[in-house]
Amino acid sequence: DLKEKFKSDIIEYANHPELEALDFEEYGIKAPHGYLFYGPPGCGKTYIIEALAAESGLDMYKMDLSKVGSKYVNQTSNNIQLAFDTLKQKAKEAPNGKVLLFMDEVDALAIERNNADSSGENEKTTATLLKNIEQARDNGIIVFAATNRFDSLDEAFKARFGGQFYIGLPNEETIKSLVEKELSKKESIKLPKLKKYKEK
Repeated sequence: DLKEKFKSDIIEYANHPELEALDFEEYGIKAPHGYLFYGPPGCGKTYIIEALAAESGLDMYKMDLSKVGSKYVNQTSNNIQLAFDTLKQKAKEAPNGKVLLFMDEVDALAIERNNADSSGENEKTTATLLKNIEQARDNGIIVFAATNRFDSLDEAFKARFGGQFYIGLPNEETIKSLVEKELSKKESIKLPKLKKYKEK
């Protein structure tokens, strides 16, 4: 389902920008500012985004928000603003005028502003994120974010993403299909050498 959605929302628009302009002019349809993935760790959130980048042909940049923070006043917000300004320029230089931004562990900074762990600095950081995500699409930046702690995110931050997708543990049918696919790749199967034992 995600693959089909991103084919229409991102890949087709990336390869045929005239379609995006036509859809907006004729129907008022505009792709969302970004997409938010949430769910338990290790379920493929990052993998999906990397696969999308490869299939779309767009350059992908990763921002780990757990490493963007600074102990200095206003520096965290400045770091985020600098990153978006840099990507805006990268998008201008890109052949199709677009780049992908993947923000990992967004719960490290975009926590609920009335949370006990929130502070004045956190409010500035969240405000900076909100402003830049709002403007991202018009600046050629398609934003993806991932979190393992969806409930702790600021509500206004969640609302900036037109698509929110839960990436959960694979069900039995999915696991079975993955195993079958791997077993069909004969070259990937290396059987151990078996010793012959004689019956006494």
